[in-house]
Amino acid sequence: MIPQTDIRYNYQYAKRLYTGEKPFDDAWVDILKYGSDFEEVFEAIRDRVLAVIPAVTGYEWGEHSDPFIPVYIVDSDESLSQPMTIVASDDTTRMLVDTTTQLIDQNILYGFKKPAQRDAAVQKMTTAVLQRLGIDALDALQDIHAFYVERYGESYQVPDWDLSTQTARSYLESRS
Repeated sequence: MIPQTDIRYNYQYAKRLYTGEKPFDDAWVDILKYGSDFEEVFEAIRDRVLAVIPAVTGYEWGEHSDPFIPVYIVDSDESLSQPMTIVASDDTTRMLVDTTTQLIDQNILYGFKKPAQRDAAVQKMTTAVLQRLGIDALDALQDIHAFYVERYGESYQVPDWDLSTQTARSYLESRS
């Protein structure tokens, strides 16, 4: 069963995670504006994103995910999958990439021994989902790749899986 999602704005949660320099109430206005812009984009594609994710990952919704996933919009350093927390940005494509990445993170079975392996695999799956949907997010994906290369250094290697012929789950199970 595909989970339900909804964009949420929680002033106290956003304030707790806030990492900016200007007063939080000014940032809150930006969070609401960028979140509203993103809501329009996300609502138009949400069902398709949620439907394609299991086709790429190999994990059905409900195996490892909640039936309802609230999506909180905040101004912080990094997006999170639990609870689903997306960094507000004037770039709605970047927010869509982040949201897709965090949804994949919630959908897959955890079995990675190293965070760099998990992040690289999730990035590969995110790219595959967006490509299947015909979404051009190359700039945002390159930014994310550069972030992880900086974070993990040489240990960050994106798998060479062909996710058009096999799911990520199949690749992971073949390694075991």
